[in-house]
Amino acid sequence: MDNKILVVMAILLLTLGSVIGALAFPREVSVVKTIEVPVEVEKQVEVIVEVPVEVEKIVEIDNGNLDLVLQYLEDNYGSEDVFEDMENIVANIKMEDSMKNKAVQYVAENWFDLLDDFDYLDNELDDYRVREIRLYKIYSDAEDVELLDIDYNDNEAEVKVLFKVKAEDEDDNKVSLKLAVELKYEDEEFDVMDMYED
Repeated sequence: MDNKILVVMAILLLTLGSVIGALAFPREVSVVKTIEVPVEVEKQVEVIVEVPVEVEKIVEIDNGNLDLVLQYLEDNYGSEDVFEDMENIVANIKMEDSMKNKAVQYVAENWFDLLDDFDYLDNELDDYRVREIRLYKIYSDAEDVELLDIDYNDNEAEVKVLFKVKAEDEDDNKVSLKLAVELKYEDEEFDVMDMYED
């Protein structure tokens, strides 16, 4: 055979072998393409705000025979009168509480002047050569503040308030006085009726 034919056959076989090899063992080629995409980001912000809330508290009072009391009121006063009486009772209780609170506030603001007006600074406390005196306590619980008299129609009352002062003398000795002050509330102001040791 001719050498040319052999060379051509060798080239054909080599080409054929390459093609068969490529088909028999394919190679994967990855193409990576970068694309810029604009992204919108939604931002959420949580804000905590403290808001004072007024809550109405309803307290139910039942001593076990409330139904009997209501029945008695309805039988003796009629259904309409019962509710009118209840409104008056609630208004009176509110007025009593208001008088007590006002009296306690008055003592809190005027306790030193009360001591001076009733000569406690010159007499009882002066014996101790007091260098410091302070209001220690006002007995402001509802059972401690006493309504001596009240006129619901004219918005007037007499109230007794207890309070305690403590003093310290030059030698660091301590003395305390518990006092009762009787106040009269009329025309939107208090007048002091009396004050004494309790």
